[in-house]
Formats: sequence, structure tokens, C-alpha cells
Amino acid sequence: MNGYMATEKIRWRQEIDNHIPIFSLTTRTVLGEREKYLQTSLDDYASKSLVNDTLEKLIIKALKL
Repeated sequence: MNGYMATEKIRWRQEIDNHIPIFSLTTRTVLGEREKYLQTSLDDYASKSLVNDTLEKLIIKALKL
């Protein structure tokens, strides 16, 4: 099972009012890749070369703090 399939299964099973944040951490940095990931119901995307600041921003955004 890849990340796309896992996201699809999680979204299918989650409650309407209980959104589960899902991020993609990938080595793929091809132009248009982020948009491709976001179209699959992921909340956000980051390259695996991310720094702690980037991860912190993703989490804050997901939690809407």
C-alpha cells in the first residue's frame, strides 16, 4: 500500500466532523508534485530534506493554532 492508497482509506473511514491531518513527506521535488499530492486529499506536503521549522509550521497549520 502506498501513501495515496493509505490516505484514501483513512479519509473513507474518518468521521465527517473528525478530520485527521495527513502530510506527505517525500523525496520527490518535481514541479507539480505538491499539487498532485494535495489532489489526493492530503493536507500538506514537504520534502524529506525539511527542517524542524517546516515541520512545526505544518503541524501548526493542521491544528489551526
